Amino acid sequence: MGILVAALAAAAVIADFAEIVGWVASWFAEDDSAPAAATAPAATTPTHLNPRRIAILYFDDFSKDQDLAYLANGLTESLITDLSGVQGLEVISRNGVKPYRDTDVTVDSIVRVLEPGTIVEGSVNRSEDRLRVVVQLIDALSNTHIDSRTIEKSETELFALLDEVTEEVQEFLREQLGEEIRFREIRSGTESQEAWTLVSRSDLLVDDGMQLALAHSDTAAARQTLDRADLALVRAESADPSWVLPTIRRGWLAFNKAKLGRASPASYDGEFLGQAVSFANDALRLAPGDPRALELRGTARFYQGWGGRTTDADAAWTAAEADLRAAVDADATAARAWAELGRLLLQRGQPEEAGVAGRRAQEADAFMEIAPDLQYNLAYGALERGEHEEAIRLALRGQKAYPQDPVFPAIELLTLATQGPVEPDIERGSQLSVTLEDKLPQYAAQWQLLLASVLVRAGEADSARAVIARASGSDDATAWAYEAQAHLLLGDRAAAIGLIARYLERYPQRRQQVAADQWWEPLHGDPDFEALLEEEG
Repeated sequence: MGILVAALAAAAVIADFAEIVGWVASWFAEDDSAPAAATAPAATTPTHLNPRRIAILYFDDFSKDQDLAYLANGLTESLITDLSGVQGLEVISRNGVKPYRDTDVTVDSIVRVLEPGTIVEGSVNRSEDRLRVVVQLIDALSNTHIDSRTIEKSETELFALLDEVTEEVQEFLREQLGEEIRFREIRSGTESQEAWTLVSRSDLLVDDGMQLALAHSDTAAARQTLDRADLALVRAESADPSWVLPTIRRGWLAFNKAKLGRASPASYDGEFLGQAVSFANDALRLAPGDPRALELRGTARFYQGWGGRTTDADAAWTAAEADLRAAVDADATAARAWAELGRLLLQRGQPEEAGVAGRRAQEADAFMEIAPDLQYNLAYGALERGEHEEAIRLALRGQKAYPQDPVFPAIELLTLATQGPVEPDIERGSQLSVTLEDKLPQYAAQWQLLLASVLVRAGEADSARAVIARASGSDDATAWAYEAQAHLLLGDRAAAIGLIARYLERYPQRRQQVAADQWWEPLHGDPDFEALLEEEG
């Protein structure tokens, strides 16, 4: 069924370039000189702390009548429980932090005993009928503020409120921790201040470029910004030729350029995908077996095969699967590799194994770094497995969390167009179609043809045929597949098979996926359809 809308995940920007330069200078200065005696830490205070080790202190109740202690305690304990289950984080237990509840103990004292690298503090308060939760993230070693978030909710149903606030706070903490740790881990990879600064500058430019593409649909400005990011990485490679990270970053930059302005992975720019593979090969020569480079190469090869950008698409997918499996074997926390492996397995007609890979990605994505892609994989995987209600739930969740990303309304529309237990809501289908045409007008035929299937399912066959007549004739192969589905629902089997034949002529590497796809189950056993699946690609 394969709606193939690219999810562009833009990381949060936590500092401008001037601030980065300041951080760089201070960090490298610390390497070269001992701290002054007056500011040296006490002998019992750790000098190296792991930022992934987190102490979530009990939240304070600042309400006028001191009657929100239940909420403060419940929120704290929910966060400890939820974050303890995140792979890659080490959360100090409730018993570990309980002695510091309702005390004025200093951060230094907590660090000496618990040795956290990161501390979470918070408070709850009330203003009329609204509750306010303030959360702060603190670097434990330097006792400096990293970031904070204020969340306000109506004081209605307590359990729903607690779940909502816990989820929001958890997402905030994971995202901001990821940003902080990402900067620290970049710092540990090189001794060159110039190279570190340039990579950090490039990261911010990439964030800006992807925001231009996603939020403003300004592909030209996005490409110019990404070009500037690439120049910074070229200079970083020269500043430290032994550091593999700039080369890997250049590969992902090429991958981002490949998907600019394109709704479907099948339409990604083949030239940029080839560049991404070349950068991955360069990185592997510099650092053989590096899981980050394998993740990059496997991802780029996967999309090369998906879009038919190679002479042997099946070989590209086989090589991609080998790379991605090698990446997760070398690093079980490689969330992006797990996510792309899941997407690849879906396209190879293995939805159950794809679901396992998707869940592994979710477990490994400690810092919400691939959250949009991951949410897409989970939603699409649920649809492929016939779990339609779950697909709708995940699609709606994605729309709430990433309102600018077109992939989630597309998944919802795709589910409404698919025969199954979800009601074919015409009004909702029309709204989604309009939304998608506004976001991605170049693929208007796709959205109209999916709407046609919703109309057929709702018993409006004549209206569906009118929509098909308006939307047919596109050179978009994905639209052919959607038109085939609408014809099949109408009972026009010959028209459906003819469109599937055109689709497979364009994308012969997708025969396995078509054979396993639930959309075409009514055609199983039809000799003309079975002949299509047996033809050589």
